Amino acid sequence: MRSATALAGASTANLGYGFDILAVALDSPELPRDRVTVEPAQRWQITVEGPAAEGVPTDPERNGAVLAARAITRRPHRIHLWKGLPPGSGLGSSAASCAAAAKAMAALHGFDGDLVAAAAEGERASAGVPHADNVGAALLGGLVCIADPARSWPVPHHVAFALAIPQIELTTRAMRRIVPKSWPRALHTSETARAIATAVCLTRGEIENLPIRGSIVEKRRSRLIPNYRAVVRAAERAGAPAVTISGSGPTIVAIVDTRKTDAERVAKEMARAFRVSARAVVAFAGEGARIE
Repeated sequence: MRSATALAGASTANLGYGFDILAVALDSPELPRDRVTVEPAQRWQITVEGPAAEGVPTDPERNGAVLAARAITRRPHRIHLWKGLPPGSGLGSSAASCAAAAKAMAALHGFDGDLVAAAAEGERASAGVPHADNVGAALLGGLVCIADPARSWPVPHHVAFALAIPQIELTTRAMRRIVPKSWPRALHTSETARAIATAVCLTRGEIENLPIRGSIVEKRRSRLIPNYRAVVRAAERAGAPAVTISGSGPTIVAIVDTRKTDAERVAKEMARAFRVSARAVVAFAGEGARIE
């Protein structure tokens, strides 16, 4: 095999209290996947094209796909990235590139190590530190918990993720800087309990009981998202039982039971409440990265 190509898609991470722990792979015709092709070369190279290519670094030292590939082998490769997911949207854009690069490199070289850890190294480029929640979802699909190793569970199909995606870019690096470096034991205990409950409820499809509002991370990050409270109220008025920030934002995600709530209406009401140009998208739990 002289080259390999992989696809990886969007994800929504944290899910309220699961900061750097929980994420769900998203599937929607309106959320394009990133596509990465890798092949051996004399030196590391990266080319980028696609609707979301603007601003993506073409310096190999600053590109997440290259860093993820290097975590698998130090031998130089040429990497071509077709960028579909817009950066800074809170939908795991950088993770999709890293996951696709890691998946393609693993296929090319028969790598059987920890693919999630390798892809997480690529997140250094955008976040300053490796974090595995989004790349875990992009690689494994479904609901992912970043344990050792990362694990994935299916989410029932009646669970929908209504997204309001504003045309605002918030960098992951900046949004991570405003998260407290530590918090009291009692707060850690209560937030961990809610993260566990969130994972259990999602795998069972029990959306009415999702405890995802009010985490310390949400409180800090919501201050930088315009009209955040208005968007949340709009989702709740439209029938959404659970609303929070998708990843580091600015996208807001409402989780609904489609048997009880119109997910499309929820997404549209949220997008309208942003009072800036915003897209309304409905997604479901999706599959992980695949070889093309």
